[in-house]
Amino acid sequence: MNNTATNRYIAAGAMLLLGIFLGCGTSDYEQRLDKRISDLTTGSKFNILSPSIEVPGTQVSIRIPEDFKSPPLKEGAKIDGKAVDPRRIKPNLVELADLKLTYEGFIQDKNNGKQYYYLYIAVTTGPNRKFYPRTLQAELSTKIPDATQLTDINPPPQTPEGRTVNWQECHATGNQPFYYVLPSGEGKFIQLPGTIEMFFHNEDENDTLVTLIWRLPTSIEQNVDFKSWTDLVAGCVKVKPKAAAAGGE
Repeated sequence: MNNTATNRYIAAGAMLLLGIFLGCGTSDYEQRLDKRISDLTTGSKFNILSPSIEVPGTQVSIRIPEDFKSPPLKEGAKIDGKAVDPRRIKPNLVELADLKLTYEGFIQDKNNGKQYYYLYIAVTTGPNRKFYPRTLQAELSTKIPDATQLTDINPPPQTPEGRTVNWQECHATGNQPFYYVLPSGEGKFIQLPGTIEMFFHNEDENDTLVTLIWRLPTSIEQNVDFKSWTDLVAGCVKVKPKAAAAGGE
């Protein structure tokens, strides 16, 4: 039985009991049933994400795909006894200020090499944050001329509760440096065709801009549910009001 059918049976049972107790009519029952099914479906698609993660030094929390199994990359850290190359931590194509977290995952290709994909998370405060998305878009367009203009995401990302959140985005596809691990275990940077997606969420009331940058080689796009990830993660970004964050609520 697929998830939709299962959800409908669960919702129908709950709504039937509700109808018995409240005495609601058939039309009202169907409307409530459809809404409950929608709520269950909306919530279940977020199951591929991790529990909420606090972004260090900010009032922001986020959920990321569970495919990012390793901890975030840090300068000075070691992986398999080797120091992490700083180029693995930054997007390379743009200078991302206020970078807080970098997550790295990989797909093993047909040659037994490892191709890596990334999520970079930045949080910016202050009046200049409003101009930052256009600055990054302009910088990206100098590296990859076909970079798109900054536009509102439509339809906007949805939260697990069924609300929508306003984000802007731009993207580009073209050759860019990616970390690659040979079957021998040797790691190096090589130029590969790749996709970069930049997402921006601004909250004036909380003086906060959240920037998410995704990168992956185009050769592994069929192995990564990239489009679903970008929308789901954007829907799970939360910014606490400054007063609440300061009070530890």
